[in-house]
Amino acid sequence: MIEYLQEKLSEQSNHSFDSISVKDYTLSENLIYNNTPKTGFVSSRKLGELLFVNLFDKMLEKVKDSLGSNFIAVRSKALKALSLIASKNPKILALETIKPVIKTRLRDVSPLVRESAVELLGKFLFWDNELMDQYFRTICSRIVDKGPLVRKRVLKILKDIYFKTNNIQYQTEICFQLFMRLKDEERSVKEFSLRALKDILILSPAIVSENLSSFENNSRNIEKMSINSIDDSYVNSSSEKLLSYPQLDKIGNNNDIPDPNSIVFSELPQNIQKNFLQAARVLSYTLSKGIKANLDISKHFKKFLHYVCDVKSEETLVSENVQGYRSVVMLSNAIFDLLLVSQDTENEAVNISRNKKSIRTDVNDLIKNEDLLNLVCIISEIYPRSLGNLISQLFYNLCDPISDSKNEKIVLTLKIYTNCFQYISGIGKSFLSRTEQELLKLIQCSPQQVIFILILNS
Repeated sequence: MIEYLQEKLSEQSNHSFDSISVKDYTLSENLIYNNTPKTGFVSSRKLGELLFVNLFDKMLEKVKDSLGSNFIAVRSKALKALSLIASKNPKILALETIKPVIKTRLRDVSPLVRESAVELLGKFLFWDNELMDQYFRTICSRIVDKGPLVRKRVLKILKDIYFKTNNIQYQTEICFQLFMRLKDEERSVKEFSLRALKDILILSPAIVSENLSSFENNSRNIEKMSINSIDDSYVNSSSEKLLSYPQLDKIGNNNDIPDPNSIVFSELPQNIQKNFLQAARVLSYTLSKGIKANLDISKHFKKFLHYVCDVKSEETLVSENVQGYRSVVMLSNAIFDLLLVSQDTENEAVNISRNKKSIRTDVNDLIKNEDLLNLVCIISEIYPRSLGNLISQLFYNLCDPISDSKNEKIVLTLKIYTNCFQYISGIGKSFLSRTEQELLKLIQCSPQQVIFILILNS
């Protein structure tokens, strides 16, 4: 590249003077004659800068051509050259002439080139929202790359995006991709995914964090950004600040399994509540996305829950795993908070429809009751104690008349009750009596699936 620049400059000047006459040369339109000295002379250094600007498009075209070279080393070096150019102006990557060649190199036959292309995007993807929007789907598509190192680098970028954005759709897609990598054939990729999921869903919500860094700060430090090499000993840079739970240490004895019934979610700091509610939303949307795609995310979620506490059952929890268990309890509380909101929204929609009034609702902003119940059901299978008396809030699902839309909720509620009922305490005989009455009604008039569950667990 340097040789190319020198060649072009030498073609336009055979002089070796310190100052060169402007009149002898046709310069770029960027040259403002009003800023030149009255003598009509500029320094050769200034002229070189002006000629460099004039040659910029040609140089960029040369880099673009090099990206299509038959030689791996040339393509790799061309990506590094493009990275140097982008460090001065990341919007170069948004050019219609550049985007196709980058996407092509992401599918290069050489893992070295593919990794360089991923690294390039990882450096500048956070520069602004527009750049992220243009390349987000492209980055996600490389999660299935044949090279383990490339896959891990993509996962690292996706996890960083999760912390940088407040776009719920992006966060859901990232969470979905991380869960899907739990079945990766490469052990290090699976472990990386588990650590990343723990960081974004369990560790970060448990502290007062500043996840949404401004893009302005990112652009200010754009030249300092880099992606470090990733190996099996990877330690998440974000998690260094997420290792302690000072706000949760007040809940029960640090060495004992916390009693879920002693935790009042609404009394936690607002930031912690907000973060756990967001994690619950993302998980709900992720589970729904899996169902729509005919992919079973639930088994991956169960694996993740086991990983969080590093135990096979609640009975074997030890002190170093209590922190993770507390976060599961917090997550359960957040899910039930969303369940109440979802139920109120559904009831309001029903009342409005009965009164024949129109309602304007963004479907994407609503969380389906069934998706949240699915989450609760999965947690009840792994850690039923973490739900405690929260499940008493599901009683309303048993009371309404049976309908096709209600059937799934009843089935899920019965499964949750079956898993957790023995751990409910201090709720009174009246509640147990009412529950028994509703279950008897279900046996008499419910569809076959509901009756089967009742008999199976009786």
